Amino acid sequence: IVIMIVVMVIIVIMIVVMVIIVIMIVVIIVIVITIVLIMIIMIIVAIIFIIVAVIFIVMAVIFIVMAVIFIIMAVVFIVMAIIFIVMAIIFIIMAVIFIVMAVIFIVMAVIFIIMAVVFIVMTIII
Repeated sequence: IVIMIVVMVIIVIMIVVMVIIVIMIVVIIVIVITIVLIMIIMIIVAIIFIIVAVIFIVMAVIFIVMAVIFIIMAVVFIVMAIIFIVMAIIFIIMAVIFIVMAVIFIVMAVIFIIMAVVFIVMTIII
């Protein structure tokens, strides 16, 4: 009877130990699976962040290209403005020249009128 009791106790202890070992193995497997899932989720999140970064880089390149285009347009408009200012100055100078020539012709006309008056007066006197 004592031997039977001892054998029963040993069997119960072994069963308990087996159950503990199985529980530990299940717990370890669950922990490993959760770690693997967490790593997969982190990899997916990292890929999403990389995609977002690429999108932002592309947008930055587009904005840089637009800025360059606007700078080129600004330079072209500045050059055109300088050309128009130069043309306006040339037209003003030409207008001044024509005004001076008109004044000269008016002065000459006045001189000719005075000379004509002088000739008329001289002929009358004569």
